Order: sequence, then structure tokens, then C-alpha cells
Amino acid sequence: MVKRLRTYRDLNIDQIMAEKRKSDAIIRSIDDGIVVVDNEFRVTDVNPTAARALNTESGQIQNKHFLEVVKNQMLFNYVKQSVETGRPPAIEERKSIFTVEQGEKQRHYHFQSHLCVENWLSAGGCIAFTDVTRLAELDRLKSEFVMTASHELRTPLTSIGMSVKLLLERTMERLDEKDRHFSWLL
Repeated sequence: MVKRLRTYRDLNIDQIMAEKRKSDAIIRSIDDGIVVVDNEFRVTDVNPTAARALNTESGQIQNKHFLEVVKNQMLFNYVKQSVETGRPPAIEERKSIFTVEQGEKQRHYHFQSHLCVENWLSAGGCIAFTDVTRLAELDRLKSEFVMTASHELRTPLTSIGMSVKLLLERTMERLDEKDRHFSWLL
């Protein structure tokens, strides 16, 4: 009986370890950054993408508090809300972006907070983030282009409008009644 129990226990441990290795491989292979925390908001797992984004090594942040690692109160509040309420918080699109300084550059990330559930009980939370730096840069360039284009168009149009008004002031008395009626368009 003892031999059977040991065999059963060993089999369970092997299954648990195989599942752990499989989940670790999945987390590590995902291109988006993932940080997993327990119910006390200590980092239990982080993939290489997240470690690079946070300017650190995966091994250096294990078992540290989320705020020590990420240093962003807004993100912490979202993760905390997920863990405490049991569902991800509703986040406005513009507020779901956070910025990380990396030397002279800034990287922008879109994030989502999730609850980690195991056997119908909360096992902590995780935050997944996608690098949207390129999209943020394109948005900035688009805004700059629109501002420049509108300025470049507005300047000659203003000059043309002023010239037409001067011409109208000088020639208004020479226009007949029908033509004067259309002068308000200018």
C-alpha cells in the first residue's frame, strides 16, 4: 500500500512539474510582456519581454512587490482592483497606455490587467502589455503633419481673404445691386 501511495505521489508531482514547465514555456514564448503577481502583489513570474521593457532581469524581480518592479501607481491600482474585485477593471483606451523611460528614449505600452484564477479561487493577477511605441510615434507624426499643413494653408488663405476684402471695399460702389448681394460670401 505504501509503495502504491509513493508511486501515486510521484506521479502527481511529475504531472504538476510537467504542467509548470508547460506554463513557463508558454509565458516565455509570448511576444507581449507579462508580469504575474500573487495575492500579496509579489512578482511570481515575468517573461523576458516584460523584463526588457522594465530594464531589468527576470531573476532580479522575482518575489519583489509589484510597485518595486514597475514603479507605476496607476498600473498597481488596476492590478489590485482585478485581484480584489475578481474581474478586470474597465479602462479607457487613452488611459491604458503607460510610458517607460529607457535612456534617452521613451517606450509606450498598452496594458491589460487580468485576474489569475486557480480552482475557482483568486491566485493573484497579471498584467500583459504590448509595445505600441511605433504607433505612438506615428500618431505624433500625424498630429505634427496636420498642424503644419493647416498652418501652411491658413497663411495664404488669410492673405487672399484680406486682398479680396480690400478689392471689394474699393470697388463696391461700382457693382450693381445683383453683384453686391453676392459680396457677403467673401
